[in-house]
Amino acid sequence: MLQKAIDIATKAHKGQVDKAGQPYIDHPLRVMNMGTTDEEKIVGVLHDVVEDSDWTFEELAAEGFSIEVIEALRCITKLSENEPYDKFIQRVKANPLAAKVKLYDLTDNMDIRRLAYISEKDVKRLRKYLKAYRQLLGQSAYSIEVCRIEHPNAYKPWTQEDDDMLVQLFSEGKTLKELSDIFQRKPGAIISRMKKLQLE
Repeated sequence: MLQKAIDIATKAHKGQVDKAGQPYIDHPLRVMNMGTTDEEKIVGVLHDVVEDSDWTFEELAAEGFSIEVIEALRCITKLSENEPYDKFIQRVKANPLAAKVKLYDLTDNMDIRRLAYISEKDVKRLRKYLKAYRQLLGQSAYSIEVCRIEHPNAYKPWTQEDDDMLVQLFSEGKTLKELSDIFQRKPGAIISRMKKLQLE
């Protein structure tokens, strides 16, 4: 079913481009790749199909997609341009599958690296996305997620290779800030590891 979903999305978004002028299909494919289950991946790649093409939920159901997938797609699709964004996000939040995929969607939409220039309009849009992200994730989880994004290795276990490199760099006189930047971990995590390795 995943390949069928990819084929449908590819045809539905054919000729469409994103704000950076890139093929729009790249976005749902990136959202799909963030998914950890087949259902998340299917909803991810199809999440804009009904809104941006002639496909209907009924037609997608007729293709054999599960009730869970269709319901998630109904929740993650804006009913109209007049629907308040906050109300839309609350509707998404009510469906766990839709909420998970929407977080992936927002994560990709907040990646400004693809924009050559950030306008005031982009800033407003990003603030709106950030607010929605916080609503879906909850404040405590949001704080953890922000930390994870800013320090991608913070929650990854240390490997023997990491330890060897830390010992080597420490012996070379690297500062705590330099070590933090190199390993992409918070200074506290570096200090904790140094103590475990008995580096003084």
